[in-house]
Amino acid sequence: MRNKYNAERISRKAETLQWTGENTKAVMEFLAKHGMIGELFRAVSIMVRKQGCIVYTLHHGEWLVEGEDKVLRFYTDDAYRPMYQPINDELERLRAFAREVIAAFPDDFAVLSFAVQQKLLVPQECGLALDLAESLKAPA
Repeated sequence: MRNKYNAERISRKAETLQWTGENTKAVMEFLAKHGMIGELFRAVSIMVRKQGCIVYTLHHGEWLVEGEDKVLRFYTDDAYRPMYQPINDELERLRAFAREVIAAFPDDFAVLSFAVQQKLLVPQECGLALDLAESLKAPA
């Protein structure tokens, strides 16, 4: 029997920081926020310690990722790229504008029709009501 795709990764937001070698202070502060100590080793790696034990060795280009669960994880660049993409501030401003227009004209057929065509509003399963598309909802 062949494996079938029956799962999809749920979209989550995260605070991320990539160590470039020039932002060591910011990395150390990010670690301290999570009760960890960073110890710079020959300017090429940071030994990450928690309660005296080495929990990770961070190298240039690697990422520190604090997810919605507030747990700090470490990723190589290759592992990070397929899982996360930056949130574009301009895109969020456009989404906010679309939300404002839809809210300002809730009974305007042209606005509602255009929003449905552009998949900004989606019909509910039962009834005639419309919901904002997931991509348009305000970040938490």
